[in-house]
Amino acid sequence: MILFLLACNFGLKNDLLSLDSSGEDTINSDTASSLDTSTDTGVEDSGVEDTGAEDTADTDDTDAPDPADQDYDGDGYSPNQGDCNDSNPNIHPVTFDDCDLVDNDCDGLIDEDGPQDIYEPNNSQTEYYDVGSYSSGDLVEIEGVISTPDDYDHYEFYLEDGIIDSFSIVTSLHAISITTDFAVELWLINNDEGDGPELIYTSNSYGAGLGETDDFQGSGVSWSHPLGYDDSGYYQAVVYAISGAGCTAEYQLDLELSYW
Repeated sequence: MILFLLACNFGLKNDLLSLDSSGEDTINSDTASSLDTSTDTGVEDSGVEDTGAEDTADTDDTDAPDPADQDYDGDGYSPNQGDCNDSNPNIHPVTFDDCDLVDNDCDGLIDEDGPQDIYEPNNSQTEYYDVGSYSSGDLVEIEGVISTPDDYDHYEFYLEDGIIDSFSIVTSLHAISITTDFAVELWLINNDEGDGPELIYTSNSYGAGLGETDDFQGSGVSWSHPLGYDDSGYYQAVVYAISGAGCTAEYQLDLELSYW
């Protein structure tokens, strides 16, 4: 009986051992370590202290004052408020632009608050004052001001002339300002014969406070035009200053138109 039990136990042991001939316990082998192959680098806590370098990179100091906001001449206006000369307290946007050839109120214009004639703007052949159309003897009186050296006053008129008529245009300039040397020109802009623009004459006595006068005789029947000549067209009298321009450079211009 004892021998039989020993034999049975011996056979059972051999069967169990035959399940793993390699001698290793594959069922209980430690595979958990293969689930986590990463190594602990300690990146999350490097121990480096935060120096705030990202804050020092911002060098834009928006709190710095704008120099153009400063009123250096004490007139109540800074350059950013329209003061075009912040070193002169007499120049700022709300002052009077008086007669001194300076843009006192910073608006791009000069001396517009000083004496002005009623004919402005009339500073070019295409920007003129129209004084009318004439077909018989007339006298036109104009009072103006040459406020700056580049101020040229243009007065345009239309003259009606028959083919065999004769006429004259007399320009007489009287200097109201005794410190200004004026000059006057007469221009033919265009006529019915297709002439112009053409400078007919210039009158300048080259002296301050002196008058200027000249006369243009229109063509009637002549050797060059035996059948008559039509001078009907547009003319301009132009006044300017050789010297002494300014708000007090006043003049009177007389245009005398006569026929015979």
